[in-house]
Amino acid sequence: MDADERLARGDALVKSLEKAGCAHAVCLKATRDAGVGVFAARDVEGGGVLVRCPVAHAWYARDGDEFDDAIDALRVDGEPLDARERLQLHLLNERARSDVDKAPASDENLVQISRARYVLSLPGAELVNALPIGWSDEDIERRLRGDLLSRTRATLARIHAVADAIARSRSKAFGDADDAFFVFSVDDLKWAHAVFWSRAMTLRFPRKGFTGGGDVDALVPLVDMCNHRAGSTATLEIVEDDAGDAFYELRAGVATKAGDEVFINYGAKGNEELLRCHGFVIPNNPCDVLAVDLRKLWLWKGDVHWRGDVAASEAEAEARSISHWSPYDRVGVVNADP
Repeated sequence: MDADERLARGDALVKSLEKAGCAHAVCLKATRDAGVGVFAARDVEGGGVLVRCPVAHAWYARDGDEFDDAIDALRVDGEPLDARERLQLHLLNERARSDVDKAPASDENLVQISRARYVLSLPGAELVNALPIGWSDEDIERRLRGDLLSRTRATLARIHAVADAIARSRSKAFGDADDAFFVFSVDDLKWAHAVFWSRAMTLRFPRKGFTGGGDVDALVPLVDMCNHRAGSTATLEIVEDDAGDAFYELRAGVATKAGDEVFINYGAKGNEELLRCHGFVIPNNPCDVLAVDLRKLWLWKGDVHWRGDVAASEAEAEARSISHWSPYDRVGVVNADP
């Protein structure tokens, strides 16, 4: 999908959110580097609301329907899927059954329509191909090293294991793996994984209600179309009105003029995590650090010596993100590294 098509589909999403009670001061425009971005449609003072949408439009793992029962029955290595994987399967299920044109335009179906529009607005194979999980085995082995290589291998192994579990389940909720219209293949799961890890944010619910309270990893329509800029102080919060209805709000960290692009901070992520999850790197990234495994070193008289029984290839320094040290991630983009 090219930038023009994504922009048109994004505009359709914004219109559907507006009909469903979303208020905002932004618009979508093409960008030179990232394809599509979020821009201020009017001047907004620091702390002002850029986006305010009913929280029902956020995507997070919910319980209670037949599809959830099918997910509950899945086991990989004897363990159930976690909430992040559940959300990815819900995304694929929605993609399979979404049909905007056939959905009646009634108030009861506004959330359904916006969800369908959201799925249509998402990037396709171009996103997967930007991440290591979308590369050929040859490119993965040739271009990656150390921790990035091992994590990519582990992710692909997990995706294949989930696909095998779905195929073995023979649940009607997933369909027939031999059907040409089957939507839970390895390639489909790669796409859902890429969408989640490149866009998901942690919503912090202040009380029991929609989710039981606490932190919930979610896909947040419109907000998750904002591009990254280190140092951005825009914030994302869950707020409630006097009637007890919940909304997610993106607020400007500083005064923003009409026409300015609205950035969010994805967190203090090193290039390894940015490439693995978002498909880009930052030249001279100040968040890159080296983690040295001291078990593979001898420290003697102030000199560092490699242990004789450890091959040099096994003693490579590994790049790690310092996202868990960062006080600057005010939006809550989900971190892949601990």
